Order: sequence, then structure tokens, then C-alpha cells
Amino acid sequence: SGDSMLNLRIFDIETKKQIILYKLVIHLNNIIIQGIDWNKFDNILVCANISLFLFSFVINNNNEKDKYSLILLTELKMKNYIYNPIFESHNEYIITPSEDGNIYFYSTTNDKLGKIIDINSSPSKEIKAHKKRVNNIIFNNSKTLLATASDDMTIGLYDIIKSKETPMSKITHSINKYLVGQESPIKQILFLIDDTLLSGGKNGTICIWDIHKLQLKYKLNENVSSINCISSFNKFPFLFITAGNDCSIRVWNLNYKM
Repeated sequence: SGDSMLNLRIFDIETKKQIILYKLVIHLNNIIIQGIDWNKFDNILVCANISLFLFSFVINNNNEKDKYSLILLTELKMKNYIYNPIFESHNEYIITPSEDGNIYFYSTTNDKLGKIIDINSSPSKEIKAHKKRVNNIIFNNSKTLLATASDDMTIGLYDIIKSKETPMSKITHSINKYLVGQESPIKQILFLIDDTLLSGGKNGTICIWDIHKLQLKYKLNENVSSINCISSFNKFPFLFITAGNDCSIRVWNLNYKM
């Protein structure tokens, strides 16, 4: 988790104890954390903040129980504000949505074992995704489809074709279609299963999309504020959670709605 003072906090779920508190020191204002992603294979954590910085850390426990530390790996200054960075499926690049409506691909440098040791400071590729700010990006479960959510009230769907042998500059993508129907800027998106996508709007509306038919199936209007987060249960794919500006967390049963 992150807070407005740019403290990174990592918790052990079983013990419910905070195991890391890391204070980022930046000599700038507006240092709120916008997004965090964790590469479990390499134990690399990336986060973005609204002062144009992208940070990456190595989570280290030195093989000692309950003794963890964060080691700063990279500190990159971006040209545009970025939000919610994510790791690509092969961990060979990081994708960042941006204020200018584009999404950027930053390639990583890996050692002989394939572990990330650095992140390149210049983007290797960019996709002109939307007319307004891109707030969120997410892969489907099979890592073949990339979805983008924007302030222009649309969702972009991209087929991403890449293998471990494909150089970053040769990565190919094709736009399938934009999903249109949400009536406010889209803040969050989530694949429940590969053919179902959820989107949460600034007006609190949740939309449920059929990806194969590229159609809006349902709208849920029970929320009263902006959707700030959507998450799912691994064991129960038809349950999902939303959090909003009204300081509430809601659990939804999609099977019941369907």
C-alpha cells in the first residue's frame, strides 16, 4: 500500500503485521502514489507517483524470517504523468499508462537467470491508445489481450503478440475495438475471466462487458461515488470487490446478477 506521504508499506497477510515501511525522499511536491505492481518471480516492486517518477525496488529478506528490506533498483523521470504501471507476462518490460493518452513499454535488462536487474530509462515502444488520459491497463488471464481504460469514456482492446524470442522493437499489436457505453471517465478495469471485463467509472457506475461479442451486458448503479479499485477472488471468479470515495468496500456476486 502507499499513502500521500509516499510511504510504502508491505504487510504479511497471515500475521497481519507490517513487515516493511519505506520512506521515499523526493524534493518535489505532489508525491501521492498512483499505482503499485509486484513481480513475484523476481521480487521486484514498481510504483508510480504524480511527480513524474517511476520507481522499482527489490524486496529482500536475506533468507531470514520476518526480516525484510526494500532496495531501490531504479528511479526514472518520465516525460508525462503515469498511472498504475504493470509487468508484462514474460517480465521483459513494464507498461505504463500516461496522461497524454498513450501507453509506453519500458524494456528491462535481465541477468543470465532471467531476473530483472535494471529498467531502461527510455520507452522501447508506445501505442497511441486514447484521446485523453489512460487511467488503467490490464492483461487478460491468458496474457494475450491488453485492455486500456481512459478519461475519454472508452476501453481499448489490443491483441499483443510476443514471445520470449521476439525483440521489444518487433512486438506487434492490433486494436480489436473500443468498448463504448460508460457514461463517465473510466478509472478501473478488471478481467474476471477471459470473456468478461468489468469497468468502474468516476460516477460510480460498474459496467460488465462481453469481450467476445464486444457488448455491454449490465450496468450496476448502486455505488454513489467514484470507483477507485476493483479486485477479484482467485478461488471464486464470479465474486469481485469495489472500493470508492464513499469510504466503503463492496463485494459483488456476478452469478447472482446473471
